[in-house]
Amino acid sequence: MIKRLLVMVCVLAVLASQASAYEEGDKPLEFEVGIGTSWGETDGASSGAGFEFEVGGKVGYFFSNIVGVMGGATLDYFSTPYSWSGSGYSLDVDVSAICLTLPAGVYVSPSGGLIFGGGFSLSIPLINLTDANDSYGSANGNDVVKLQPFFNFYIDAGYDFGESLGKGIKLLLRYSKSLSDISPDGYLSKDFLHLMIGYSYITY
Repeated sequence: MIKRLLVMVCVLAVLASQASAYEEGDKPLEFEVGIGTSWGETDGASSGAGFEFEVGGKVGYFFSNIVGVMGGATLDYFSTPYSWSGSGYSLDVDVSAICLTLPAGVYVSPSGGLIFGGGFSLSIPLINLTDANDSYGSANGNDVVKLQPFFNFYIDAGYDFGESLGKGIKLLLRYSKSLSDISPDGYLSKDFLHLMIGYSYITY
């Protein structure tokens, strides 16, 4: 046990002694692909585990070797299943859409390639792909669930493996939660957790 603690202390000491991945004035360009799971809640029901996919890019500026800002644009696809039943009636709905999402946030690189950050984003549904089936046969998903633009909060944590070269692979774990209803017809939320892999290139 003591040996493990000593190893952990040594690893943390090495990480703490490393310089940040960024320098003041750096302008990172990043291209990312993310994949993971989505879920949500609505009046009277919670969803099952869904699917989330996104692809996009970001551009940023570091005010110091530790703190910077990032903004960009992504195309997101999500699919989240719901089921209702009772009194001889059942309804299965797969809330699904392609959205344009515009994130903006603050990033911190305390040591080496470590990256932490978070911010807000606006998701604009472009194509409603919602599918619905009830006890009487198929239903029109677009009629069952309408979608509207919604705001989100997100947090990131990860590592930039190309920090010593100024370019390379970057891994991030992202959690996002909707802050406003994604449907104009009532309460409907959307959360997701996914792993993002990207390529980061630092311009000066």
